[in-house]
Amino acid sequence: MLSYLEKDDLVKVLRNLTHAYYTFQVLKEGHYLRCSYSSLDSAMTEFVDDPVLCEFLEWALPRAPQVLGLSLLAESQLPFAILIARILKSTAPHLRVVAGGAYVTEILTEPLRAARPLFHYFDYLVAQEGESALANLLEAFERGRAPDHPNIFTVDNLQPRPLRIEPIEALPPPDFTGFDLSAYITPDLSLPVYASKGCTWGRCKFCSQNSLSYREKTVEAFLKDVRCVIDRTAVTHFQIVDENITPVRLEQLARQMLAYGPSIRWFVQVRLDRHLSASILELMRRAGCYAIEFGLESGNPVVLRNIRKGIVLDEVRRILRDCAALDYGVILNCMVGFPGETAQMAEESVRFLDSIAEELPHLRLTCNTQAVKIYNTSRYATSGEVRSRSYPLSTTMEWASPDWLPQFRSRFRKHLMFSDQLRTALPIERYATPPAGRDPEFALPQGCCFLENVGFDFAANRPASSPRAYLVVATRDDGSQSLFQLNEVMSSLIRELHGGRTPLSCLRDRFAKRYAGYNACDVANTFRDGMLRLNEIGALALC
Repeated sequence: MLSYLEKDDLVKVLRNLTHAYYTFQVLKEGHYLRCSYSSLDSAMTEFVDDPVLCEFLEWALPRAPQVLGLSLLAESQLPFAILIARILKSTAPHLRVVAGGAYVTEILTEPLRAARPLFHYFDYLVAQEGESALANLLEAFERGRAPDHPNIFTVDNLQPRPLRIEPIEALPPPDFTGFDLSAYITPDLSLPVYASKGCTWGRCKFCSQNSLSYREKTVEAFLKDVRCVIDRTAVTHFQIVDENITPVRLEQLARQMLAYGPSIRWFVQVRLDRHLSASILELMRRAGCYAIEFGLESGNPVVLRNIRKGIVLDEVRRILRDCAALDYGVILNCMVGFPGETAQMAEESVRFLDSIAEELPHLRLTCNTQAVKIYNTSRYATSGEVRSRSYPLSTTMEWASPDWLPQFRSRFRKHLMFSDQLRTALPIERYATPPAGRDPEFALPQGCCFLENVGFDFAANRPASSPRAYLVVATRDDGSQSLFQLNEVMSSLIRELHGGRTPLSCLRDRFAKRYAGYNACDVANTFRDGMLRLNEIGALALC
């Protein structure tokens, strides 16, 4: 589902209107949501009683802020940003709302008139980094003048212009001192840090990063930022959020981290580069790197050449063998349905993943395989190679995906993670009083049943020969029901919820005991993902 805004007609607003605590349902016309501004206003009221939003508003409203800054990483965050802006502006009409972040930056790289509907809710939009732009904006407010920073846009100032690209080493280190880090439900809190922006490769046809220039901090400057975060928060677990780090730079970073002294644990995303040797991986492991995320994209060599990925499958196998030997956690991101890809090529890609799992049974491997998206700034879109249409406020384009994809998805369901699989379900029950100051309690919502001793073959739409656990969710007042098959993790969580209302902390602790033999951080992430999946199918009620 994808939506976008025009002046009088909401044709495309957002994909995946979901949050950790609820599922938001919409009516779809084909693949797209169509409604008017008035129906957007009514749709936004669905979120008003959300406990997380209520808790934020209870904190914000008494403070009567003069300026509200909203950072939007992705278009899925837009409805919540709109709602927060609308509620606060309704109580404080003179409030100035500033929106920025990666999503806003990408929208402002398209024809600028596409961003005009956003000014229905926001007063200012900021492209690229916001540090100097926000300082300029606040100074302008204090002095009663208009801002004069090139990265600040208003409804009356949407002319194209060169944007200011900040020197990366002039940007301050991440500052998390305003966050209550104890509120995060994880046994080992990690914080994001970065050593570079953009991608060193920048040739993949499908990627949205091709339009961004690559900038990097010196290794010394990056380690200075890390030390600053440690000093401020006492957290020593980090996710390095760079798009890509070259093997040479990884070696430099690892040596510096190893020399730093305190035990630092870190996770990183890198390319499957042939220069990523076993010795570099071993050095990274000793320096505290415990997991690596790779963009494999496809296990078919023809597809890899066509998308200009620049990797070789033999080297992929060698790198993954080295990771298995060093006990790394590995995430492989893959996609199916590339332009020109056939069903046979996609099946070969899936079989490649199967062969890796069979060859390396001890490798802690996670595969995220999804359908291809065409981003507005990708080479597929800008070259005209793919016939598609873009819509205002959408970072991806509508295009004719391969006709074999639906059948492929059905055949290889266990391999694929498609975000629209579990969207037709009950929303989580909402309560006017948020769970502020107490441990939130969850239970199965009314109408949900958990049956373990019966089975159902979802592919054949008939009872299965062997018992499989599945959840029955009542979705209509007339009593009609939907069936959702649960994996082991979701089933174990449902069993804990089956007896009645359960505090989240107890649920988490009992889950951790059930999987006590596994890495604690992996168990916490699995717990979180299981809760999100249960919420998506309407199997959670907040009490």
